[in-house]
Amino acid sequence: KMLAPDTAPAERAALIKNFKATRLSIPTVEAKNDEMTATARDIVLDRVDAGKFDKFVVAGAEAVGGDDLRLKANALTVEGGDFSTVATALIAGDPSRFGARARLMKFDGLTATIRETGPKDKAGLVDVSLAGVRSNSTIEGDVTRSSTFAVDHLVVAPQKGGKLHRDLAAFGYERLDLGVKGVANYDPATKALIVENLTFDGV
Repeated sequence: KMLAPDTAPAERAALIKNFKATRLSIPTVEAKNDEMTATARDIVLDRVDAGKFDKFVVAGAEAVGGDDLRLKANALTVEGGDFSTVATALIAGDPSRFGARARLMKFDGLTATIRETGPKDKAGLVDVSLAGVRSNSTIEGDVTRSSTFAVDHLVVAPQKGGKLHRDLAAFGYERLDLGVKGVANYDPATKALIVENLTFDGV
């Protein structure tokens, strides 16, 4: 009932606040509409208590949308997560009150082929891949004091015939290969967020 679409926000919030489990395991979650089918596999949640958890893992996911979308996502791991503000945001009906924190997040990347927007006879296909995303945070109480983060090799490679392929070719490129990493520190006394050692990589 907590995940059912017709559950009232206040009732869903109460269920989230009171939910506890040593381990929650879901073999498969599937979502469908007229345009797309998406499936997530082997979802495991350890030591859940009122929106906080020790570890959350999704082994992988796939999505298919006709000829316009093919996506395969690798494993996602989150440790030391706190999503307890979901209940507060639902009760208030204010999404801005939702804030998530996690000590560690690791995503092992994805591959996808996506059609450009526009008329189908003119829109080309774009191959996208991501080697990975990771972050490590130091949390004190309800405040994330510092985080290191990295996005590795986001590659955008348009297939021939599409607008993006023509646009990149005009500048002498066949694809983009991007990455970023850095360190963020937050001072709650001054409410200052300082980002240091920010490095961008691009080809």
